[in-house]
Amino acid sequence: MKILITGDNGECLPPPYGGIIKRCLLHAKIWKTKGAEVYIHIYRWHEKEEDLGAGARYFYDFLKTPTLVDKIWFGIKKFFTSPFLFIRLFYLQLKLSGEFNFSRFFYCAARAVNLDQRIKDINPDIIITETGGLQSLVALEIAKKHKIPIILENYAEIQYKEISERNISVNIADRDKEIWRYLVNGVDLVVSASEHCAEGPRKYIKNPAKTKIVYSGVNFDIFNGHITNDKISARKKFALPLDKFLVMAVGAIRFRKGHDQLIEALLKLPTEQINKITVVLCGMGPIDELKQKVQEIGFPLEQLKVFQGLTEEDLAELYSGVDCFCFPSITPRECMGMAMKEAMSIGLPIVAYDSGGIKEAIEHEVNGFLAPSGDKKALAEAVTKIMNLNEDGKKMFRENNIIKAQKLFDIKNTASQLYEEILKIVEKI
Repeated sequence: MKILITGDNGECLPPPYGGIIKRCLLHAKIWKTKGAEVYIHIYRWHEKEEDLGAGARYFYDFLKTPTLVDKIWFGIKKFFTSPFLFIRLFYLQLKLSGEFNFSRFFYCAARAVNLDQRIKDINPDIIITETGGLQSLVALEIAKKHKIPIILENYAEIQYKEISERNISVNIADRDKEIWRYLVNGVDLVVSASEHCAEGPRKYIKNPAKTKIVYSGVNFDIFNGHITNDKISARKKFALPLDKFLVMAVGAIRFRKGHDQLIEALLKLPTEQINKITVVLCGMGPIDELKQKVQEIGFPLEQLKVFQGLTEEDLAELYSGVDCFCFPSITPRECMGMAMKEAMSIGLPIVAYDSGGIKEAIEHEVNGFLAPSGDKKALAEAVTKIMNLNEDGKKMFRENNIIKAQKLFDIKNTASQLYEEILKIVEKI
């Protein structure tokens, strides 16, 4: 079995990993044990590449971070490689897209020609394309050209898409409804990462049987509260205070992940409570900008610890050293949150906004506390509830989270679910 993964799956493979590429790599690792060969089409190569032991084979559009000249030259080369295919793919995007974007159409057409070339060498049995959008649209056309079945893995983009990261109040997903309709009805199967994510495809697909829910799983061999729970050692390793209540958030330092929401929420607490808290953030992004904002809004900078580029093992140990995991994502685009599920697997009580698909993982007062999206006061109050838990309460949240995470999110199970769907499709051919 040869499986080729393409689409919008992330830029490269250094740690840490965005949720989509992590899902791809974890799937590849499990599928390899079942005898599959997995190939992954990625935007660019990275000099410190690490693939979580997936053992997949990779091919790239670029062998370094591309400049504008590199991107133009890439497109020109691919145009002359297959001009008729390039023009057809460019025109299809123009026809279906709700907005003209020459650079995106140009790159996606070029990327599809690159995919077309590699398919001739790989000869895959099936293609999986990540996220609804132009990259998946052109991947569908390449799959049809070679008569290869194709699966779309979508997240929440088909039902929710904002103009910009900061303008989350404006949903422009319907602007691309012709892309969604063409895409979900053209692929052999739509696999959504949560019930919330499935709402988008269900608006446009003609045959509901072509949709399946398969959660993004986590690696229980690493993120597992039964084997990772030495809080004191973890705090010493990462130079974290032993006498503070540690609130952790993980995710790219971007507006929609809500790190600023967490800091501003905690400032609503009395000073004596704030002084008992240290915030632990882990994620790639502009640290200096974040620290500047923290200072501007008045949160003590010495009570903020930021980590970047951790391995999976170090991240699991860092989780085990804190008291509470906060997932303050404020966008309806939020699928469910890979980091939140990892924290559940460790056994941490969760505080989160009820955005997107989060409610499918967190049950209020059972394995965490939910606050209305954007309600910073309620978020802060939820943190204090966890601070005030007695030992029985801490034990209940810990056990409920580990049990639920293992039942729903163990990658061995979720990857096997998707592999079964792959086999069904391939065996029909």
